[in-house]
Amino acid sequence: MTVASCESDASPLQLEPVAMFSWGTLQDRLRMSILSITSSHSMPFDAESSSALYATGFVVDAEQGIVLSNRHVMGPGPSFHKATFFDNQEVHLQPVYYDPEHDFSFFRYDPLGLKGDMPKSIGLKPAKARSGLEIRVIGNDSNEKLSVHQGELSQLDRNAPKYGRTGDDCYSDVNTFYYQASTSSKGGSSGSPVVDIEGDAVAINAGGNNNSSSSFFLPLERVLYAFGYILRGDIPPRGTVQAVFKHITHVQAERLGLGQDAAAKE
Repeated sequence: MTVASCESDASPLQLEPVAMFSWGTLQDRLRMSILSITSSHSMPFDAESSSALYATGFVVDAEQGIVLSNRHVMGPGPSFHKATFFDNQEVHLQPVYYDPEHDFSFFRYDPLGLKGDMPKSIGLKPAKARSGLEIRVIGNDSNEKLSVHQGELSQLDRNAPKYGRTGDDCYSDVNTFYYQASTSSKGGSSGSPVVDIEGDAVAINAGGNNNSSSSFFLPLERVLYAFGYILRGDIPPRGTVQAVFKHITHVQAERLGLGQDAAAKE
């Protein structure tokens, strides 16, 4: 008598691994955490003129209602700020802190005034930034709600960009490196989170080149430092060396008189 085997020679079914994160779901995960900001600066102050502008901010602490954006969005003078969430809920933004040197600021809104879906905090993860990292800039580009720009971090050691006609006629950041990517983000994207596929912010969008697709991002190391003090209700201690530093290459330094011995030691 022949007995048939129940075993099959076919190889077992291979299941594709399920990705925990994907770009396709990124917008759904973050949309309630990204705000459209309308700012009104009623009078010239410091290096800024009176203006009305729109920009972007994102929630970094949902429990306390803390929003991160750019310094040039808040401005150093008297101003009024309103934010609109994705579901069109509007909140008043109270200025909390702007950095005297770097292009970031913190606002606060009342979380108890929100109804419906609640925003989630977007994590600040500066250590995840690296050359070649695929990123998305999610903000209100040209005042269009929740525009998404894709790109890849290229330069991580660019000098801070100079804004205005001459580079000295308005506020510009100093004494920090900037990141660069070609995302074509324009006005209204200031303050947008630069996020990786996991939805963590690795930088904050600060500016761009009107004549190209280049966008410039502020790294988050100093932002994270200040954020720790803000969470405790303190003002971040700041100092100055009364100097502006510029990053140059060894070749440029040698042209300015750097000796070969000094270059070799480095």
